[in-house]
Amino acid sequence: MKELNSNLRLRVGLSIGLVMSIGCGVHQWFLVQQDEEIAPREQNVRGTVYEVIHGKGYTAHYSFTYEGQQYFGSETTGPDQSVRDTTIYFDPTDPSTNTLTEYRIKREKDHSTMFYCGYASVGLAAALAFAWKFKDQRGSSAQTGSTQNS
Repeated sequence: MKELNSNLRLRVGLSIGLVMSIGCGVHQWFLVQQDEEIAPREQNVRGTVYEVIHGKGYTAHYSFTYEGQQYFGSETTGPDQSVRDTTIYFDPTDPSTNTLTEYRIKREKDHSTMFYCGYASVGLAAALAFAWKFKDQRGSSAQTGSTQNS
């Protein structure tokens, strides 16, 4: 099988990146909608971060009790997170939906990430359009050269 030329590989790579960044933006949009819905009714309770895993990032695992039932959650955090008692924010209609960040603040962060994904999508779409245009110009100049040689 013939090896893919570099322009085709570039276009495939840009296309994959574009699809991923659009997917990221859509996912963040849904998170923003969820955060906006929960923020006015959120409640908080004292809970415990019982484990922080330091791997590629930092993941805090926590638990809290609400109305006699224990709930667990995990969240990506910064390097300053430690094992300790902390405030957990949750949706009182569904306490399994919870976070270490107030939903109002979480909404702002998710909103920013949504826009960054959008900017990345626009940049990748422009690069992809340029790669397609470059391919078309290269192809037409090759055809012109071969017809002039005939």
